[in-house]
Amino acid sequence: MMKKTWLALSCLALALIVGGCGGSSSTSEGDLASDTQVADTYNGDSAVDGGYDGVSPDLQFPPDSADATPDSTGEDGSDAPSPDVLDDATTSDAIDDATADSTDDATSDGLDDATSDAIDDATADSADDATGSDAGDLGGDVFVPQPSDNVIPNGDFELWSDDLPNSWLGEQNNISSDQVSRSQSGVHGGSSALVLANNSDAHKRFTTAGLSLLGGRYQCTYWVKGKGEIRNAYYDGDFSSYKPAGYYQIDTTEWQQISYSFFLAADTNGTFELIFSVRNTDSAAGDLQIDDVFCYREPNLCDTLVCESWETCDLAQPQCKPNSGYCSSDTNCFTYEECKPDHICGLKAGRCYGTADCDVNGATPKCDLSTHTCVAGDPCGDVSCSDWKSCDPSDGKCKLQTDRCDTTFDCTGQKTACDTSTHTCEATEHSSNIVPNGGFESWSVYDIPFYGEHLIPDDWYGLDIPGSTEIDPQYIVQITSGAHSGSYACQLIDADIADRFTTEAFDVPTGTYSCSYYVRGHGSIRHRWYSLAGWSKFFPEIDVDTDQWQRVTFKINGNVTQFRFIFYASYTQADKGHIQLDSIVCTKD
Repeated sequence: MMKKTWLALSCLALALIVGGCGGSSSTSEGDLASDTQVADTYNGDSAVDGGYDGVSPDLQFPPDSADATPDSTGEDGSDAPSPDVLDDATTSDAIDDATADSTDDATSDGLDDATSDAIDDATADSADDATGSDAGDLGGDVFVPQPSDNVIPNGDFELWSDDLPNSWLGEQNNISSDQVSRSQSGVHGGSSALVLANNSDAHKRFTTAGLSLLGGRYQCTYWVKGKGEIRNAYYDGDFSSYKPAGYYQIDTTEWQQISYSFFLAADTNGTFELIFSVRNTDSAAGDLQIDDVFCYREPNLCDTLVCESWETCDLAQPQCKPNSGYCSSDTNCFTYEECKPDHICGLKAGRCYGTADCDVNGATPKCDLSTHTCVAGDPCGDVSCSDWKSCDPSDGKCKLQTDRCDTTFDCTGQKTACDTSTHTCEATEHSSNIVPNGGFESWSVYDIPFYGEHLIPDDWYGLDIPGSTEIDPQYIVQITSGAHSGSYACQLIDADIADRFTTEAFDVPTGTYSCSYYVRGHGSIRHRWYSLAGWSKFFPEIDVDTDQWQRVTFKINGNVTQFRFIFYASYTQADKGHIQLDSIVCTKD
């Protein structure tokens, strides 16, 4: 009879603090949702292991998407001085876009965001000039914008709540609310104007709330007075460059009009924000006051062009163009391809992408990739494979030999662990598997605090906090027949919502690991892990209703300590033996 030496004092302390070991913990994973998750990369499994009702043949989990960092440190670089070009209020286009454009991306002043200019305005301008859209002339009719055409909500700053303008201060705004105020004297129009105060050399962004705008060219004007520096940009998932390349130097008590234009290559879905960048304002001169921001979209031929389902209208040109992966003629395809009736590029007769496109039993079984033509010769004649692979003449590619592997995902039989040093599939208990007793081949009688003596698998029933095992040890049963591999498997019985079943803590060396486990029975199962790096995400719950062993695959990243696997079996039923686990494997790629 054995006793778990790690329980003596820790469980006494645990009993005093949380009311006992092994029972339901008052600190759940939900309480730790803010913990840093284990960085992981998940990969699917290409092999199919045979399906059963309610579960896909080989369950896979995709990677989490990485968080985007929209704004980087490149914005606050030094600025080239800009001309003080401000006409009076009688000039409708006070600052000509051509002047602003000429000082745009061509001037390298370190002002652009790290994401740079996703759609170069110079390119957009040249495309617009080609179609006459900058002149506002489509078919000879000049478009005169009306007040209702303004796409900027509350551009006249007449609506305020809690001393802040409605429909402004978007996600990309970084000017503080105490630097934003309202002026109700000497305004340009209506009864209110905006005041922005930023006395520092570092610019601050004042932005609209997120807007949904149609793609196309937009023309904007606004009125400004006071003293300071100002420029404009926009955000649509990326930051544009600023116009002008430097700043407009404002030092006037009279309202002056500034013009700004931009081009959106595609529609935005609540992501567009118009940006006012300000710095070096002078409070003695009223800082910078802004009023009557007006932006309208110029008409575009794409508004009337009707494209096919496989086409999209190119706003910059404008004309219908094939979507990615589609073609309108052979000129959209490679020389060895032709545009098929479904508007997808396909091989011309006698041409090939690879040997698989040639007739292995014919006179020309090999693909000459220099000409993409099927030729005579041995498909494997110039193919060199590693010693655990061999060339398949049907496609001239190297394939794994029997019982050889690149990762554990290639080991689909009873040998579940891939020893990547030899590229051979090995038994679950092989040293390449970092999961202690992952095959449940070793069991001993332990004295479990508050539960007494029970037969449980060695290296399991972890009581490390957080993540301690909760399941009553009497519901952990040794299966002596029909194991997936080896002599034993582990049965979990839980008629209700799952209690945790956890390994003891172990360290995972640096590297990426391919993992799998096998499950059968009737109920549901899910898993996650915890280490000193934090909690992983919860993997999807899997409904199980089969007598056949089913494989689940996933990946983990190493270089973590105090790692423990946690399994949750729920609503198990006796008709198919509750939930049974076996062959839990993680091997380094």
